[in-house]
Amino acid sequence: MREIQKIAKDMMEQDNRATESPLFVVESRRTVYGLDSSYSDEWVWLDSDGEIIEEGIAELLDSILKCNGRIPDSYRRVYTHKYWEFVTCCLTENGCEEYLKANGHNLGETRIFVHSAWRNEEMQTVRALVAGQLSRP
Repeated sequence: MREIQKIAKDMMEQDNRATESPLFVVESRRTVYGLDSSYSDEWVWLDSDGEIIEEGIAELLDSILKCNGRIPDSYRRVYTHKYWEFVTCCLTENGCEEYLKANGHNLGETRIFVHSAWRNEEMQTVRALVAGQLSRP
């Protein structure tokens, strides 16, 4: 576990991304499958076992569908939506990076995103308390 003084030092030295009270968040890319075509313009092709088809074959299937309006029996076109899902938050970007070093292998595509704790008195109090530890011996 990191010491409070190290966290406070990181808070004071990091790029806060144009917000006074940043919350650094780890997010993981997720995909929802099986949407109706009226809800998405993105899709994947699945084989009869429900596995995603590789891109070259998917392009061929797109061409076949465009030419004759029919999908071969052993394939399905499934509409998708991708979004970023919250995983955890940290007071510092370094905290997020350490989290990803330890757990990123379980998350697939990830990013570190910054939200603001503006008008969040509870989180601002915690940040101020931690930052106050920097000046203590």
